[in-house]
Amino acid sequence: MEACGACLDLAFDMRRRQPHDALRLETCQPAQEVLCHGVRANLLRFTCRTCAKKWLLCAADHALFVTWIPRRAERQLAACPAVRHRIC
Repeated sequence: MEACGACLDLAFDMRRRQPHDALRLETCQPAQEVLCHGVRANLLRFTCRTCAKKWLLCAADHALFVTWIPRRAERQLAACPAVRHRIC
């Protein structure tokens, strides 16, 4: 399924702080992860009710902005040698 208009807007402006109205928070507790370049980050997982696109809201340590990251399938992460730690 293709991304809805709200998810396309979010992909265009990934520094937006507020999720769009169709995003559903999956867990209230942020997951603490270490990104592939060694930076610690808090991640919240969201799913769009309209198009089922999955998103991570990433707040990295010492970063000025939060970032929205589209979640990938597990098999795509496993195939990427740059990813040492899972982020979704």
